[in-house]
Amino acid sequence: MEQYCSLSVRDLNKRFGRFSSDVWALRNVSFSLPKGTLTGVLGHNGAGKTTLLGSLCGSVKPTSGAILFSGREISHAADLRRLCAYMPQPHVPLRGVTPVEALCCAAGMRGISRRCAVRLTNDFLGRLDIEQYSHVAGENLSGGCRRLVSLGMALVQQASVILLDEPTNDVDPIRRSRVWKILRQEADQGKTILVVTHNLDEIGSVADNLLIFDCGRLVCNAAPRQLTSIDELIRIEVNTADPSLVLTKLAATPVLAEGGRLRYVCSSEQAKMLLSRLNMLMGDEPGLSFSVQHGTLREAYERIIDVR
Repeated sequence: MEQYCSLSVRDLNKRFGRFSSDVWALRNVSFSLPKGTLTGVLGHNGAGKTTLLGSLCGSVKPTSGAILFSGREISHAADLRRLCAYMPQPHVPLRGVTPVEALCCAAGMRGISRRCAVRLTNDFLGRLDIEQYSHVAGENLSGGCRRLVSLGMALVQQASVILLDEPTNDVDPIRRSRVWKILRQEADQGKTILVVTHNLDEIGSVADNLLIFDCGRLVCNAAPRQLTSIDELIRIEVNTADPSLVLTKLAATPVLAEGGRLRYVCSSEQAKMLLSRLNMLMGDEPGLSFSVQHGTLREAYERIIDVR
């Protein structure tokens, strides 16, 4: 299987420290990414997402485990840097450098000709409608624009594997949408893209797969549509004039309780039980109403993390 995958990880571990208080940023992480796919990396702050990307691009040395590109194990940091393009979480220093200069330089470091670098640069700036900032010094750019320049520096390198750490942070909604469209197009053209993000709804609409991390462990590896069908996730919205009565009769803890509004997110089996109790309550509580919907990606994510 791995020979058909652009990037694979086997039993990857990373420990910071050398004593009993050591922090394990990654614990026995294994996954494979086929060529031409867009994968989202999710998890709370400190879950190990940035450490994972650092390990893949050679800036962090794993404690143990293996990283494979096209089925071949790569252990030297220089080789990892050569095989992938990486956008870090912090802003790339751009003082005294314009977007055009930064992108052309990034492409040139990959051996791309000047003419091709200029074409790639202009194409990227145009697709995001930021050509007007092409020759503005980096220190005079907004935070969102600097973020987009950092993204462009990774994309123009034309690497087969692209690692992006929160590429849409500080970016306005319109350009965020364009970023996801560009990344989807890059994946469809054969690039393997791994994106760390906290934008669940946005990544869920474009990703082929999602990796969810919790305390350094990979706790879920699934397509977005599979996540929302885990246990046939059901959301029940209840409106009542007497929430204390309903809470007592249902004997279940809601994920949301605001005045007379209650929300439950549960498996289909649990939903059957709650709906049966709600139907029994209808005669005793005239002001009671409820609706049933399939659970959302965010609710599936929260259940996965909470279970851990």
